[in-house]
Amino acid sequence: MSIYETACASYRGGYDELEGGTAEDPMFTLTGQETRTMDDEPSAERLRQELADGNVVVADSGLRDGEGGIFDSSSWADRDGAVPRDTVSTHVYVVTEVTEGGRIVLRNPWGTEGGYQAGDDVHKPGRLVLTQDVYRERFQNVTVTRDPER
Repeated sequence: MSIYETACASYRGGYDELEGGTAEDPMFTLTGQETRTMDDEPSAERLRQELADGNVVVADSGLRDGEGGIFDSSSWADRDGAVPRDTVSTHVYVVTEVTEGGRIVLRNPWGTEGGYQAGDDVHKPGRLVLTQDVYRERFQNVTVTRDPER
């Protein structure tokens, strides 16, 4: 997937042009398919159904409501709970599966090996498997488009 991010950055004039917004525009640019962003926080069952319907589903770990504003490792020091150091901030992940037990599986577009976020020495894995509660704490702005290969 990182090749798609690179292609989109090249098309738009550089990585700085990818900052902000939702995944709708880049998904349309890459697939040519209509996209939609869900206004609600979809349940695990809804995500499973979107995948079963042949859609590509992505979730954004971007802007959050409340103090701190941007969802990143440093802002979480002011929030309740543990710092989610294994999640890249202001980043789009692909939802690849919802398990029978209701866990949500996400792929980091940097690739199967993951990588490091600028300014953070903690490795971010290429795959996350999260409970629905943890998923909702970390992700928002679910965007869906028809898989052009299906």
